[in-house]
Amino acid sequence: MSRIIMFINIVIIFCVFNISLIAQDIVEIIKEVQPAVVTVLCYDKDDRLVSQGTGFFINKEGHLITNHHVVKDAYRVEIQTYDSRKYFVPNIIGVDEDSDLISLEVSLLGETIHYLNITESIPSVGTRLLVIGSPLGLEQTVTEGIVSAKREIPKYGRIIQITAPISPGSSGSPVVTLNGDVVGVASLTRIGGQNLNFAIPSHEILSIPSIEPITMTEWYEIKRPRDIATREPEVRYNPLSILKGERVRITTDTEIYTGRVAEVHPNVIWMMDEYRIPAQVGLSSIKSIEIPKIKNRTSEGAVWGGIVGGILGIIAGIAIANEERSFAEEFNEEPEYEIAVVAGLAFFGLGIGLGMMAGQSSTYEVWEEIPSDRYLMPQSNVSLNLQYQF
Repeated sequence: MSRIIMFINIVIIFCVFNISLIAQDIVEIIKEVQPAVVTVLCYDKDDRLVSQGTGFFINKEGHLITNHHVVKDAYRVEIQTYDSRKYFVPNIIGVDEDSDLISLEVSLLGETIHYLNITESIPSVGTRLLVIGSPLGLEQTVTEGIVSAKREIPKYGRIIQITAPISPGSSGSPVVTLNGDVVGVASLTRIGGQNLNFAIPSHEILSIPSIEPITMTEWYEIKRPRDIATREPEVRYNPLSILKGERVRITTDTEIYTGRVAEVHPNVIWMMDEYRIPAQVGLSSIKSIEIPKIKNRTSEGAVWGGIVGGILGIIAGIAIANEERSFAEEFNEEPEYEIAVVAGLAFFGLGIGLGMMAGQSSTYEVWEEIPSDRYLMPQSNVSLNLQYQF
């Protein structure tokens, strides 16, 4: 009997140990996945938030995956990363409207990009899964579930049914296994059901057709074609690209930004201050741009050196002249003051020279404004290819 009790205790301890290991694995996986997941914020032309979803990085180049329906009505898109920093999304680089997936290009301004591994295999029914996203704007929310079925749905084709809860704002969230591999993108939920949620299989990510990079503004125009003659011209080239990496001071309607130019896009500039905090500056809001110039104090040194040398020269000249007069009186000769004059001039010249040397080694910084015609250049109308079939 005692052996049976001992065996049962060993089994219980073994089970508890395994459960604790699994729980620990889930915690570690969440820690690895969360830095690669972002909140996607979409704005209209009036800068109002029109939609919100989730996205995740798939490589170190900053390629981001989310659902097509999240950004389809956006004029401008930002992402908010795990550490609550916001970054501008400059380009769309791939679109698959049938699979409801879109690939965006994002720069984190030199910061390390955490990304997730994509697996092409569809997990078996019963596989445990995690979904990390921003349901209802609640960033980095983690839910857990299993693969409950694999189905064929009209328009979407093969799709994964999951029990992990999702809500509006979860669209674009990575669905990952306990190995941390992405097996799907959370996209749909059945209204009126309970935990009837669906994810696009991850192999569709690898099949997103690539396109030439297109800005969100161009995307907005393509989705809403208008008479080209009435369109506002779009800035396609930013002359400030030559300042990338340089330290500048930009004055806008409301603020003054000082830092290095990290990224330059057609309509915006990304600045990075001394604390590596990014700031986005719209080209149209710029009032002035200044660049630092290092100057030395050579001329000021010469002036002050001349003054000091002149004073010392006068003092030395007077002292030498007095000595010369005393000597001449003692020997009943005419005094010669030339040596006093020469000594005075020598001190004056020496003062100027030393002052110039000191001035050259003493530098200071001044801000010089760039003429506005260097960055407020007239732009021609954009000719958009309206034949894109998304």
